[in-house]
Amino acid sequence: MTFWDASALVGIWALILSCAHFLTRQSPFFREKTQGAAPGEIVPLNSLRGILAFSVFFSHVAVSYGFWRTGVWVSPNSYFLEQLAAVPVLLFFYLSGFLFWSKLMTAHESGKPFAWARFFRSRFCRMVPAYLVSFGVVLFIVSLRAQGDWKESFPKIAGEIARWVTFGIPDGTFPAINQDPHSQIINAAVTWTLRYEWLFIFSLPLLFWFAAKHRLLALMPLLAAVYFILRRPVFGTAIADGTAGWYVHTILGFLTFLGSGFGGGMLTAYFLRLCKNKAWLKHPAVTVVLLASLCGLFYGPIPWLSLPLHRTLLLLVFMPIAAGNTVFGFLEWRTTRALGLISYSIYLFHGIVLYTVTTAVNQFYPIAEMEFSAYWLVATIAATTTVFLSAWVFRGIEYPSMQRGPRYGRSPVAEKLL
Repeated sequence: MTFWDASALVGIWALILSCAHFLTRQSPFFREKTQGAAPGEIVPLNSLRGILAFSVFFSHVAVSYGFWRTGVWVSPNSYFLEQLAAVPVLLFFYLSGFLFWSKLMTAHESGKPFAWARFFRSRFCRMVPAYLVSFGVVLFIVSLRAQGDWKESFPKIAGEIARWVTFGIPDGTFPAINQDPHSQIINAAVTWTLRYEWLFIFSLPLLFWFAAKHRLLALMPLLAAVYFILRRPVFGTAIADGTAGWYVHTILGFLTFLGSGFGGGMLTAYFLRLCKNKAWLKHPAVTVVLLASLCGLFYGPIPWLSLPLHRTLLLLVFMPIAAGNTVFGFLEWRTTRALGLISYSIYLFHGIVLYTVTTAVNQFYPIAEMEFSAYWLVATIAATTTVFLSAWVFRGIEYPSMQRGPRYGRSPVAEKLL
């Protein structure tokens, strides 16, 4: 990244925070939702979601720029910009692992049956309505691009829509609707992470037994053993030549993210449950270590940044925040809390906004001829639009569906984060 790119990144972040501040000042709804903290609420975790969602946005800004220049949607040719998406995705998985595993451990400690039906209904009401709206917009854009030229039969298109509506479960495919290659690009291809989120949710009844006492320490080696068995030549060769069934790929992918993503959050929940005094995790010295670890995640690639060390740095970032570290107060600002509230909508809609804005700009000024420094101006328009659109979606769709859905438990964390 050049100095101008870094300056533009900081400037757009400041504008995003200003937009969130506007929401907390001018909207009675957001002003109320970002005031105070309910007992037991982990405010920094709420705020972290918004920061992560917009971090993904900035990575996709670089990816979309490359797309308009080359016609290929690939990771940016910059380790820093690439990690702006990779690190947040893993931390999103950490968040889910931490929150859900904390619930399972609490259920074991209380000795009461876990209300699975209520839990799944709650997850449905939290995740599905906004996703269906975002997919509806994707479908609308695809139909506009078709201009009446439907290349596939209705049953085939209906089958493709069904794959999208079910989050790509079970085989993980999000097919090109009506053979439109832009189908996944329209929403920045964020749907694959939601598939793993749902796979994790569906696996929780199977993992429930391991949430008691110290059984988690036995679960991780067991999962690693299954993973390496599937990687043995008899399976590995089939994976390499493409003859392995979709279920092998699904299991391997899930085990990968269960171990390196959700597992990090599960281990954090286990460690914090053992830690009787968590105050030291909020100490300024720990915050400095947190920030240094965060810098380490984005500085590379260099030989010493091996996979185990990378995951260790992630834990050093995530664990203090899960314990309530506000990073010198930043994660308890009302502006960052507002971004946390609308983070799911940011994640779902930022790609759609970016695609729409860049398509419009490309009609008047070819992006292929535009310098990346100028493209940041396009990103500025997309960023501000994303904030206000996401706020509207949260207020009009997410929040009402969360209110109608049964809340699980009494914890404000479940109410505000789950």
